[in-house]
Amino acid sequence: MDSYLRKTVLKAAIEYYKKKPYDKALPVPYGNIIREIRLLREVTQQQLADYLNVSQNTYSKMESKNVTIKNKRLIKVAEFLNFDIEEIEPIIRDYFEETYVRDEMVIDFEREMAEKYVTELEEKNDYLTKTVKAQEETILLLKEKIAALENKK
Repeated sequence: MDSYLRKTVLKAAIEYYKKKPYDKALPVPYGNIIREIRLLREVTQQQLADYLNVSQNTYSKMESKNVTIKNKRLIKVAEFLNFDIEEIEPIIRDYFEETYVRDEMVIDFEREMAEKYVTELEEKNDYLTKTVKAQEETILLLKEKIAALENKK
């Protein structure tokens, strides 16, 4: 599958999975993918409907995910649009599984950085608390010295 067609497939899948999270147990969103490939190939819904011997309305429903596309029809659509249906699922699965792993790595890294930052802030807070306490003690001592000096007058 050429890289442009691959990008088209991924674009359709990404658009579909924006609405619901990717789950490899769910069926592949062939309706979205077929629509994008059909547009890429500059084929009308009517042309594909005629080829499949169905109404344009029925074909439109196939693209809009309102009906499950039967395997025979899926194979015929793939033949008409000149792509290999067997390549679609691995492309989507590999992309989303790579993305999932990458996202998990990013989340782990961000969590680790946040924990380090919290630790640094806690250490700074402890330091500042001790500094403030020491300064308050110094102020008390100075007030006592001032009071003692005022009493000597």
